[in-house]
Amino acid sequence: MITVSKTTLKARMPAYFRQVEESGEVLIVTEHRRPVIRVERIPPTMSLLDAFAELRGGMQATPKDILVPETAAWGDLT
Repeated sequence: MITVSKTTLKARMPAYFRQVEESGEVLIVTEHRRPVIRVERIPPTMSLLDAFAELRGGMQATPKDILVPETAAWGDLT
């Protein structure tokens, strides 16, 4: 298990993420020496739907939350 403070993670996040991805070790992020976040690699055989299954139904978006590009500003996107 890798343990790192939020401050250190912020400075070297790509390196830590690469280490977790390559080694499979769990990364624990601390704040004031207290664990607050756990980062772990998703197994390569797991589907995206399976990886986020526990979050399904826990969030809701209403039409006002969804951003739609304005074609006047972006032109024809099709």
